[in-house]
Amino acid sequence: MFQDVLGSPKLIANQKIRSLAWRVCKECSGLPLLIEKVANTFRLKNTEYLWSDGLNSWRMWPEKECQGIREMYKLLKFCYDDLDDDMYKKCFLYGALYPEDCDINTDYLLECWAAEDLLGNNDCGESIMNRHLILNCLKNVSLLEEGKNDNHVTMHKINRQVALYKTEGEPDCKNLVKTSKALRQPPDEKSWSEKKRIS
Repeated sequence: MFQDVLGSPKLIANQKIRSLAWRVCKECSGLPLLIEKVANTFRLKNTEYLWSDGLNSWRMWPEKECQGIREMYKLLKFCYDDLDDDMYKKCFLYGALYPEDCDINTDYLLECWAAEDLLGNNDCGESIMNRHLILNCLKNVSLLEEGKNDNHVTMHKINRQVALYKTEGEPDCKNLVKTSKALRQPPDEKSWSEKKRIS
């Protein structure tokens, strides 16, 4: 499966990279969801050095308990940390504001990214190009997935859980996410009064 997702016979033909690929699969504990996501991240690495560096940085992460998904958190955190730019990371984290496994209209999502100033202060043409580059990158590394049609994406519930843990761990976290909690009354004022985004 890793080789199929990687889609590069030339890379796998390299003996050192083949050896590293087996080690990566072993770290994924044979879990298809993780293999797919990590393979998509390694697919963008085209030298032995980048592969080796990716594997080494993976091992330097501290362990974190996440309600039984520690392994998945660690591996998906690798995919998240490997994103080149903070803009990409912020756009991924924004996806956690939507309910679990819902189809997100991409036009609406791109407009929200721009309105929230997640794309930087570029001119209009460059900003539109950035939106599509970021969206395609997040889909290519499986942090966002295809939705019900070409104009929708979805965030797998495990990815969403990782994004929520990541944002909650930030000291200046400005999000309050209570989607699918069946709330009967609003949260107490202290929990939402200083938040920038409430879902």
